[in-house]
Amino acid sequence: MLRKLDRKITRRHWTYVTFDESHRLKDRNTWQSRIAGRLQDADYRVILTGTPFDDLMKDPQQLWAQFRFCRPSVFGTSWMKFDERFLLPTGYMGKQRKFRQSRFPRFLRLIAPYTIRVTQDEVLNLQPIKYHWVPVHLLGRQGKLYRELEEKEVIDEELLSITADLRIVKDGKLHQICGGFVRDDDGETHLAGRAKIRKLTALLGKLERPVVIFCRYLPEIQAIAETLSN
Repeated sequence: MLRKLDRKITRRHWTYVTFDESHRLKDRNTWQSRIAGRLQDADYRVILTGTPFDDLMKDPQQLWAQFRFCRPSVFGTSWMKFDERFLLPTGYMGKQRKFRQSRFPRFLRLIAPYTIRVTQDEVLNLQPIKYHWVPVHLLGRQGKLYRELEEKEVIDEELLSITADLRIVKDGKLHQICGGFVRDDDGETHLAGRAKIRKLTALLGKLERPVVIFCRYLPEIQAIAETLSN
């Protein structure tokens, strides 16, 4: 979507821009990375990633491309100048790059003022996870739809037609029915049942708040939001 909205996004002046999973910007030649580079005039810019840079010495462009967006004054916007300053040619015919060992400490000092490293122990001081399996029985039409699709791989009703001859499609449709809805062959969404919603409502009355609810599909989120708002 970023590529499709390129002109609409980059022609505006933004106050605040954040890139989550910013390691996706590490290849300086991708559309996403180049578009991010054109947003460097935003007043406030933040990049977030939980992916470690294990190969930084072998792939130095990882941080250059990200800093091109969030703090271009650190390394500049010219890859050639960064290349001359910090890197050495390596690999076949010198087409790959690696850090000059002697320049690496300086590189780290340059990024230090703009980098915050947060460890798991600092933000997730949580008790060990305990799993409690809660069975949910699919009754009435919801159970009928599940069994029919599981056994016959086809649902053929007057207002609902589903064909699931591929295992991956079948598994997806069965997951949907368990969630209380199902999308037919035309992409229309149909209510399947409220078994999980009823079970969730009962559980919420017993659990200590706050509670985090993970969902797989948007219709599940919408059903939960409607239930909790009543």
